[in-house]
This record gives sequence, structure tokens and C-alpha cells, in this order.
Amino acid sequence: MRDRFLSLPVWALFLILGAAWCAVFFVVNLISGDELLPALELAAVGGAVLGLATSTTVKLSWRTQQRVLGDVQQTDRSAAIRASRSGPVPTDPEVRSAALELAQGDLRRQLRLRPWMAAVLVLLVISEIGIAFTSSPWSLLVLAPLVPIMVFQLFVFPQRLQERIALLSR
Repeated sequence: MRDRFLSLPVWALFLILGAAWCAVFFVVNLISGDELLPALELAAVGGAVLGLATSTTVKLSWRTQQRVLGDVQQTDRSAAIRASRSGPVPTDPEVRSAALELAQGDLRRQLRLRPWMAAVLVLLVISEIGIAFTSSPWSLLVLAPLVPIMVFQLFVFPQRLQERIALLSR
């Protein structure tokens, strides 16, 4: 199921993820007291921006996984993806090598994107706090789940990947 979803073209992922973000923003805008049309307009803009960001990020990550895994069988693909992040170290050398390469690629990408993610986090927090004071505190409902996720991506995930790479390299 996961591969079927991620193998969709980027434009289809954009439509699906953009619609999901749009729905979230629309509900938050309605809860905050906006009228129907302004709520929908703001939600459409937010959904388009975050839909584009999430769809391209997810698609690039999936393409990287497909390139790294290459000829690995489907059952071993899942094991390699899982082993690159957690769980027992695979005994099969091919799966272990694929998991190590996936983890190293994830770490390189995390370190490359870290300054940009920090800047986006700061801008997101400042803009959401500004919106909460000028418009409605309900807008913080959007911020509440995103900040812990981004903080995890900035500080915890790279450290875990380094530990995992050390474990897979043994």
C-alpha cells in the first residue's frame, strides 16, 4: 500500500496531500470564527504551500530509497528500510548493506537540510504566534503538532541515525 501511494506522480501526491492540508487549515479557520469563503481561501493557500513541500519531500525520499535498494527483493526492501532506522540488525549482508546505505543517505540529507529546517521552524513559530495575537488563538492548533515534529527532525533524528550507522557498520 505504501509503495502504491508513493509511486504516484508528484502532481497526484500534491493533490492528495494538498487537499489533506487544506482540510486541516479549513477546519482550524472555521473553528477560529472565520466566515466560509475567507476560511476556504486561507486554507487553499496553506494547503497548496504545504502540499507542495510535503509531496516533493516524500517523493524525493521514496526515489532515493528505490535507487539505493535497486535489485533487493520486496520482502528484503521492507527489512532494509526498517533496519535503517530501528530494530534488530539484519543478518543478511545484502540487506544490512542496503540499510546502512539508506541510513547514511538519510543522515546526509538531514545535515544538509538542517539550517533550512531551523529557519522554517523559526518563521513558522513567529508567524503562528503573530497570527494567534492578531487573529485567533485557534491557529495555534496547526502549530502544536508541527513544532515537536520539526524539533525531533532537527535534534533527535540525526543523533539516532548516527547511532544506527555505527551499529550497522559493525
